[in-house]
Amino acid sequence: AGFRKSVKRLSNLKYFIDPEVEHVLVFPTGTKFFDYDIYLNRHILLMDKASCLPCLALSPPPGSTVLDACAAPGNKTICLANYLKNKG
Repeated sequence: AGFRKSVKRLSNLKYFIDPEVEHVLVFPTGTKFFDYDIYLNRHILLMDKASCLPCLALSPPPGSTVLDACAAPGNKTICLANYLKNKG
């Protein structure tokens, strides 16, 4: 409930770091990402929070070998690479 209230309080051009998922930014519903330099300059990747949850549930230690057998576009793979800091 607190998470939803925080999202509703966001105004245009604001975001916060998700308290449950490392490296996830939360934007208000209906955000027009072309207003953000970090999106236009390809410094962020847009994905659902749900794409990060399998990585967190798996919690692989650094050096792990992980096979992503899910459908494209590869958001879970990117999340895993970030989680392992490219040491997997």
